[in-house]
Amino acid sequence: MTVALVVRFVRHLGGGDAAAIVAGLAVATAPIFLGLADTLNTTAFEPLAWTIVFRREMAFGIALVIAAPSIVWR
Repeated sequence: MTVALVVRFVRHLGGGDAAAIVAGLAVATAPIFLGLADTLNTTAFEPLAWTIVFRREMAFGIALVIAAPSIVWR
């Protein structure tokens, strides 16, 4: 019900398909993150920590492929 209302509101404001999908997904997944953050233990910070780890690993991998392709593609 809430997701449908948000999607209709986004459409009313002039948003396209992409805006409606993003808004609907954000509203649908918000309780998960609110529930994680409500406990205030290590699981509250895991999404942020894994995002940081993933970005650093991707940056390292891209830099490795650019800097030393002969090592990576043996």
